[in-house]
Amino acid sequence: MWWLLVACKIPSPPGPPPADALEAPVPMAAPAPPPEPEPTTPTEPAYAATVLRVAWAGAVDAPPAVTRTREEARTLAIALRARAAAGEDLGALARAHSDEPLGRRGGQLGVWRTGTMVDGLERAVAGTPVGDLAAVAETPYGWYVARREAVDGRRFGQIHVAHAGSWRARTDRTEGDAHDLAALALARLERGEPLSEVAQAVSSGGAADADLGPLVRGQWIPALEDAADALGPGGRALVHSPYGWHVVVRLDGQAGD
Repeated sequence: MWWLLVACKIPSPPGPPPADALEAPVPMAAPAPPPEPEPTTPTEPAYAATVLRVAWAGAVDAPPAVTRTREEARTLAIALRARAAAGEDLGALARAHSDEPLGRRGGQLGVWRTGTMVDGLERAVAGTPVGDLAAVAETPYGWYVARREAVDGRRFGQIHVAHAGSWRARTDRTEGDAHDLAALALARLERGEPLSEVAQAVSSGGAADADLGPLVRGQWIPALEDAADALGPGGRALVHSPYGWHVVVRLDGQAGD
């Protein structure tokens, strides 16, 4: 009967498989970047933004030192947007990383009239609430990280009178003479003469100085920004800057505005 016992012997439980037989864990795929939202058709007359540009080699007006590819530029733009979304100051990021010349002033693009900005950037900003970051936008100039800013509805004009020693001046007029000429221009305005006519006759920029558009913080001379910011509707101020003497005029709120 021994042969029956051998035939019926219960096999011992199998041991652990050899180490090389264990299946390696399946690597997790990196999450794909979120899809970009559909572009929004601009519906407002003007927009404003702070921007950071990440160019790639071959993009329009890309700095010569840029060697990254289009996809590398997109990856960097997404990473910089994430940093801004996490609380880092977009202006500081623009000063450190932007390939746009205005990055030096914190990326303040200011106000533009609808239809005058590169399409991909304008549509991204138009689809974003004021104060929020837009989706990373592709343009022929590179990828943009943008924060929509409020449009300041106040409009301003000026009369500018340069003098010898003021920045970029090409005149031998003394500072005192420049002050007196600017003061006379202010007196003409106060008598009711049109700003465009006085600017054409007196201002360094001619009639074009009569409408500078909205106040754009960071793009104007600080002395002019401060003077303009303090003016009420229709107000005027005589102010000096490194460029010379200025009569700053707030246009909105005037008769016929």
